[in-house]
Amino acid sequence: MARSEAQKRADKKYEKKRAPRKDYWLFEFYPDSAPENWREIINGWLVDCLISPLHDSDVNEDGTPKKPHWHGILFFDSVKSFEQVQELVAPLNGPIPIIPKGTKRNCARYLCHLNNPEKHQYSEADVLEFQNADYADLKTRDNDKYGYIGEMMDFVDEQGQYSYAYLLRFARANRPEWFRCLCDNGTYVMKEYCKTAAFDARQAAQ
Repeated sequence: MARSEAQKRADKKYEKKRAPRKDYWLFEFYPDSAPENWREIINGWLVDCLISPLHDSDVNEDGTPKKPHWHGILFFDSVKSFEQVQELVAPLNGPIPIIPKGTKRNCARYLCHLNNPEKHQYSEADVLEFQNADYADLKTRDNDKYGYIGEMMDFVDEQGQYSYAYLLRFARANRPEWFRCLCDNGTYVMKEYCKTAAFDARQAAQ
């Protein structure tokens, strides 16, 4: 039985309503089709965006090389539809928006295969950041931060240096991941630890 025009309109309205809308989207594009000024194009979007290093060492399941490509992640202040993202990325010649299946953090880590040691590992230094996208912050897991806190506690105990200022200066010069942790949310914990560790050390020396 043929569907009426009203039913067809209702179907389209339902499909549009059901279509996923996300505040972050993935896309891929390729060196052989991207315009030479693709960096300028992405920068002109004025959207937070991360672009992976060129994935030129990926292989298929049968061992054959994959076509070199870049992965991109777009971060929006509000949810966007497939059509809105497709229109945005169209100037890169061919990328199709991909609905993310994982968290923002795991999508960011995939740019260099950080969660996939069986795959080729790409340099984190080659990730491109546009607007306010911060790769180091996005790829860090909460439990990584807890691990950094533990490492700093061990450092304070081993060095016998209980000055928070000393720890902050050392982290800035030698351990950027510690420095970021301290600047983001680890300051209170480490200040208190330095203070109480210094007290414990004085008590032990008496």
